[in-house]
Formats: sequence, C-alpha cells, structure tokens
Amino acid sequence: MTNFTLNALDWLCLILQERFGHKFILSYQNQALKLSLAGQTQNYILFSKLIASFFQSRSDIPCCLWDAKREGWTNVLGLRISALGVSGLQNPLIRDHSGNIEIHYDILGLTYWMLNRIEEIGRIDLDRHGRFPAINCHAYKNNYLERPIVDQWLYILS
Repeated sequence: MTNFTLNALDWLCLILQERFGHKFILSYQNQALKLSLAGQTQNYILFSKLIASFFQSRSDIPCCLWDAKREGWTNVLGLRISALGVSGLQNPLIRDHSGNIEIHYDILGLTYWMLNRIEEIGRIDLDRHGRFPAINCHAYKNNYLERPIVDQWLYILS
C-alpha cells in the first residue's frame, strides 16, 4: 500500500473543508484511512480499500460502475458512477457500524489522482504542443470524460 504524505493529507482536508464547510482530520488506522471532524472522537468514516494505482501515472487502471440508487444512495446525475482503480466493488459499498461509516472504495485516493492529474505526470505520449491528449486519458477510454466524477463521489460522501 502506498501512503499519502502528511502534506497530501492536509491538502485533502482542505479540499473537504472547502467543499463541506467543516474542518476534518485524516489519519491512518491500520491499512485504512480514517476521516473525522476536527475535535470529534466518535463517528468517523473509514475508507477500508485504499488503491495503490492512485499514486501512479497510468491510464490503464481498471474501471467499473457503481449503482448508488440500487444501494439506497442518491446520485446527483441519476447515473451509475465510474469507480476508477477497481474492476468490481463490494456490495454493499457503504456500511454503517453504529454511527461509524465504512466505505469500501478509495474516494479520497480518486480525488487525489484526479485533481492532481497524476495520470499525466511523466508521460511521453504527448501531442506536438507537449500536451497530454484527451484520447490517451483514462476518462476518454472509459467514457466519463464529460462527467464530474469527483463531484459525484464527494456528493455520496456528503
């Protein structure tokens, strides 16, 4: 498993604070990432399936679709959500353990990979202007180029 640096964890907390208006704490708990509100010791979210490929510059990671509605969750677009880095998802994806939530998908790793454009780092398959072409990207190859994947997953997280 690849770990986030402390700076990366702080950056993700800032992203979440700007999105949700609360201060968060991210920490490792065994092989999982724990998200909690600052100053609160109970009621947290545990991301139990961290995905190592979210730290790699590649476009060939697997991708599947998650049907949020089928599991009782609301998706802002009403469509199945692309789940990058996995070829299948555990059912149910999200479990409530007496007020502590366990999510069997790496939403924060996905956010890190997408917003930092990790896929593009060190690539040599550039166009004549030195840009990474959309036709080479994971989003194009997996039919979610025009979809707000990070926003969809953060909506589920809310």
